[in-house]
Amino acid sequence: MKIKARPEDFIVEEILAVQPLDRGPFTLLRAKKRGLNTSDAVREIAAVLRKPLRDIAYGGRKDKHACATQFITVKGKTACRLPQRTALHTEIAGYLDRPMGPDLIAGNTFNITVRDLNKEEIDVSSQGLKAVSRDGFLNYFDNQRFGPFDPLQGFLGEKIVKKHFNGALKFYLTHAGSEDGKEDLCRKQFFFEKWGDWAACLAASATPWEQQCFSHLSSHPKDFVFILRRIPSRELAFHFASFQAFLWNEILRRMVRRATQQTILYPGLAGDYVFAEESLAIENTSIPTPSARMDLKDPQIDREYRRLFEERTLKTSHFNLTKIRQAYFKSVERPAAVKPLNLAFAFENDETSKAKNKMTLVFTLPRGAYATMLIKRLFARHGHLAA
Repeated sequence: MKIKARPEDFIVEEILAVQPLDRGPFTLLRAKKRGLNTSDAVREIAAVLRKPLRDIAYGGRKDKHACATQFITVKGKTACRLPQRTALHTEIAGYLDRPMGPDLIAGNTFNITVRDLNKEEIDVSSQGLKAVSRDGFLNYFDNQRFGPFDPLQGFLGEKIVKKHFNGALKFYLTHAGSEDGKEDLCRKQFFFEKWGDWAACLAASATPWEQQCFSHLSSHPKDFVFILRRIPSRELAFHFASFQAFLWNEILRRMVRRATQQTILYPGLAGDYVFAEESLAIENTSIPTPSARMDLKDPQIDREYRRLFEERTLKTSHFNLTKIRQAYFKSVERPAAVKPLNLAFAFENDETSKAKNKMTLVFTLPRGAYATMLIKRLFARHGHLAA
């Protein structure tokens, strides 16, 4: 089974929740991207329009390996010159009276092709389609949310919550990102091994940011908070959201396992995704993401959070940050399950692979739900993890 074999195999289009205005303080752009992630698209738009990044806003991150249409706002008027190329085509879609944000996205429409299917995968996914059409699917955060997760070091957000500022900064300066080149990876490994030897780390620094960090540590060896406070707010917020998503997923996993012994599984970067073929009562509930002010009205969810926090030596009060304030933990209610609208599918011969088949899927999901999670549900297996 292959998804995203080519960008055209994963087409996603945002649905705006508001009607654009004829005029307003924020210019609304419709950006069509191919093989380009949202962060890179925003940087290109900012550079072309000669605007600071803080003047550019978007509602959701879209994957690099896709053809994606999303809405982006620019503060003020824009020049006539906009990015117009195959990888990024932008056009003015109107105006808004505020910056673009997640709450201004009603949902996303998807057109997805899953390739290289064998007979067993067709049988498994056909059964999965019946279940999803009937009950929807469990609304886990998918792997895209766990880019900041490090199998060795865990989550930067958890370290900050627990006031492990040394470990948090070590994570930030040594974590291997998906877009790091060979030299970056080698340098980060050196920092990891030499952590605490600030002179050696400074000598190996290759970027202005690394030089600033290790120069400061050379003269202030334990002043980790000073540097952590300078992490861009949007970047730190993503780290916090990743840790929140991990905890939320763990609560849902535990509730599923308590509700049924007949589970089907699909592997994930930060924990396996656990599904059930049968309908579960928990599918009609919502679970708050963790914060200092989360509302735990449901006794079962309250118990699960208490158990999980005890295991990880966490307290609700830990999420009320005092020393690092450029980002924060906000609790939102997230439905335990979602049901796709207007789901249509078809199986055909895969023109790219002899003797194999492909499945095309068209559907709409509310904002925050992952199309890739629907696919994981379709191909989850009994008794063992899907490859």
